[in-house]
Amino acid sequence: MDNIWLFHPELYSSLDNESRKYILHPKLSEYINQSKNIKLLDFGCGDGSFIKNLSNNLEISLYDISSKALAEAKSNLKDYNIKTYYELDEIPNNNFDYVILSLVLMTIDNKDDILNVLNKIYSSLSPTGTLLIAITHPCFRNCVYSTFQTDYSKNKNFNYFNEGEKFEVFLRDNKKTVSFFDFHWTLSTTINLIIESNFRIKKIEELKDKSDIGKYFNSNFSPYMIIECVK
Repeated sequence: MDNIWLFHPELYSSLDNESRKYILHPKLSEYINQSKNIKLLDFGCGDGSFIKNLSNNLEISLYDISSKALAEAKSNLKDYNIKTYYELDEIPNNNFDYVILSLVLMTIDNKDDILNVLNKIYSSLSPTGTLLIAITHPCFRNCVYSTFQTDYSKNKNFNYFNEGEKFEVFLRDNKKTVSFFDFHWTLSTTINLIIESNFRIKKIEELKDKSDIGKYFNSNFSPYMIIECVK
């Protein structure tokens, strides 16, 4: 579904027991100092499910290209101090201690737009701020994981160096499957674009798959990566 993020974000958010929520989100939250007066922006927040891993003492800001997703996130986060941004130009400069960019880069189909996003985030961070980027691991897109796989694991030829190739993702919980399209970028391209945006990479962490549902499980290859970046 080409426009799932803009027009049908509820399909993505309706999946409950899937690895984004029980592997990636808890690990991302470990990187964040959750003391009072911390300002955090979830860039591409979707339904706001990541924020539920954090203390409601934080000052939380949300941005998403989908007004439907933002409305859903605000409804899900009524116990939090929430500010929402509907346009990139609304996001203030030199303001945030943390920006979360989780599973967003693969949704962008060209390098110029990725650079624009990274440059905007760079300007929005305070001088001591941290950017946390999460991606599905580009080296292992042909593997089957506990709650997702791509058409590379079915019948689509996986050429790792075919930059920007559109591919289909099948995300499932124990009740249903939702499909949508992402774009493939090699790890070197991702890292080089981060560097081109003047960020310094502090740490890279590869996460292990684990299975609490169903028959699929693959701990041999990492489903997600977290890249910690600073100014």
